[in-house]
Amino acid sequence: MRKAVAGAVVFCAAAWGCGAQGVVGRAVRLESATDSESAYCAEMDGGIFARAGAGLRGVTLEINGKAAGFAVTVSAPESAETTAAGVENLHETEGGLEFDLRMPERAYTELVFRLRSADVVARVEVRGVGEFTIFDLSGRKMGRRMMVELPQEMSAKTLHIVMRFAGKRLSSTVLSGVDVPPAREAQSLWTTIDTSTSWTKNFQNMVVSEFDVGAHVPVQMVRFEWDKTDASFRSGVRLEAWPLANPGEVETAVGEISATHTTVNGVRVDGVEDVVPMTLGANLQGPAHVRVVVENAGESAVKLRAVALEMRQHELCFMARQGQSVVLQEDEAGTTVAPQAENADWSHAKRAVFDGEVAVKSRQDVEKRAGGARRFRGWGYFLLLILPLVLLLKAIGVKRKR
Repeated sequence: MRKAVAGAVVFCAAAWGCGAQGVVGRAVRLESATDSESAYCAEMDGGIFARAGAGLRGVTLEINGKAAGFAVTVSAPESAETTAAGVENLHETEGGLEFDLRMPERAYTELVFRLRSADVVARVEVRGVGEFTIFDLSGRKMGRRMMVELPQEMSAKTLHIVMRFAGKRLSSTVLSGVDVPPAREAQSLWTTIDTSTSWTKNFQNMVVSEFDVGAHVPVQMVRFEWDKTDASFRSGVRLEAWPLANPGEVETAVGEISATHTTVNGVRVDGVEDVVPMTLGANLQGPAHVRVVVENAGESAVKLRAVALEMRQHELCFMARQGQSVVLQEDEAGTTVAPQAENADWSHAKRAVFDGEVAVKSRQDVEKRAGGARRFRGWGYFLLLILPLVLLLKAIGVKRKR
């Protein structure tokens, strides 16, 4: 999918005017490099955000020892908001509903149906596209999935929908509406910040896992992993976070995870919901602690294996060619830099990889050596001035002796 340039992205080209020379350096390896200059992008991890400071102000990219321009891109949907589709020509049919959807004036890839009924399974035919299953079995301690993921991006102005309910007859009033999420949100790429396989069971039959997260790391999603079986379950999730410097300021988010594998009136239902959105704010000023609590996990038919904190994929993008030395430097004492131009397009960039830390010179070292050189030059000027005077006084002394 297209990469969006981040709102707080950085772009720097001046040697000292775009962030400090960092004491931490990471070599960047170019893949499929050629002699001609090409665009490259390297996936960034949470450690870069933690070391570089707010807004990545301390990031500097050096190519062959000289500061170079770069941009930071974010994997995100092209449109930012969910839009309600217009429901037209709604009428009841034998065992279901039939209607038209007036779609928004943009590309879309998913439909979310809002029904005023629990414990429902329905087959949804999008005429000319395919058939899909939606369900809400939360009353049976199973999952809920009301989204239809279309096989390809569409921009048709009208869709014709035929909905058939499994084993029950519902009136047209059951349909509350249909929402159209941002295009290709399902295709967003995510980067794992940290993973925990350690769980502690408390007296309330909940399991708890804990994390410490560095300052400024943009936690945006919590992803769960469990043993894959045919068992169904549904568990509530509570996410708690607080700054290490102020444990009393606790922020919370809630969600649920589920697995549904069953057959309802001849309709097979399979669905997994293993992520919970979370936008962490507790680490805006400093490191934070995150606690993940899963309810009823001690009674669940499945065993949780791991939980991971994730952020949208951020990539450092730049221009380079084969044989050049590329080093990313990070220093939280850096200064804020100007944003990259909005019309930059890195969607066809080649891949680059962070290879590991390398020895680099900090700004403090450079300034220390520069100060030493200035002191040396100062003493040199002093000696040049005093030497003629010493020679003159020596000559006068020799004459007096004669």
